[in-house]
Amino acid sequence: MAEKRRPKSVKHSKESRRRLNHEIKSEPGPYDIDFPTFNNPGVKEIHEFMQTLEKHSTYPQKIAAGLESFSKLEILHRLLDPTTDDIITVSTGDKDRLGARLQERFEKPILYRADGSSDCPDIKDLLKQLSEKGNKNLHVYDCSITDPSRRTYPTTVEKALQCFPSNPESRSLNFLDIENRFGVLYCPWLVSNHDIRTKISTHNFEEAGKVGSNWKLDKSSEFFLLSTRNAVSSIHVDNGGQLTWIKILKGRKIWYFPRCLGIGTLRLLAETGSQYPEYYRGGWVKVELCVGDVL
Repeated sequence: MAEKRRPKSVKHSKESRRRLNHEIKSEPGPYDIDFPTFNNPGVKEIHEFMQTLEKHSTYPQKIAAGLESFSKLEILHRLLDPTTDDIITVSTGDKDRLGARLQERFEKPILYRADGSSDCPDIKDLLKQLSEKGNKNLHVYDCSITDPSRRTYPTTVEKALQCFPSNPESRSLNFLDIENRFGVLYCPWLVSNHDIRTKISTHNFEEAGKVGSNWKLDKSSEFFLLSTRNAVSSIHVDNGGQLTWIKILKGRKIWYFPRCLGIGTLRLLAETGSQYPEYYRGGWVKVELCVGDVL
């Protein structure tokens, strides 16, 4: 009996279609922002803030929508480059496209959709490493405290580990700025190469080899964030709105950002933060980040 084989073009077409469907999928699975407040004033404040933010946020608007008004050539171009009005999505393995996007002027967030696989230590490795430092200190953000200026305070690693695994009744806690001391970096190398500090450190050197070279890598610092279920981070600006990325090691996170990015938006974020989410021009965009995703 002769073996039936599909033409390569058909196989590649289906693979491209699966990749495309994965890339342009931006609507998250079900989530509930109506988390329990336990009648706590601080948690109720965060709850009300999230309700307001949710009213003024939508999923990314896809450029691929409304293709019926375009020619076949325009449709093909847009499907092969499935960006959106609000965010640029690149799938894992498409390094050429990621590199090309990183070289462009930053106007939209880039979502690097990963497949979840990684050679880096995972969340279990992190918890194990932390368990060896039970009496060491780290800081936690606790929204149950009414006074915002007192919500960040020091605690111990031992107390932090007691909060995991969390459950729906857990307190909303964010354990902050846990240094990456694994000796490996989680940042994709293409992203790291486009960091301005990397560009500066590699620009002015004469020798490509070790002999006669005084080049030293300006290694970026990385930090972990451990969050319990239903934990919320207030709206803020990291590092002046640049050189910041996040990768999900475990769980999922709904990420909100202003639809209209610019110096005016950054200034408003820096001055008012989470106080008035309803006053941002264009509202907010929300994106689901899953294991392996980099934003």
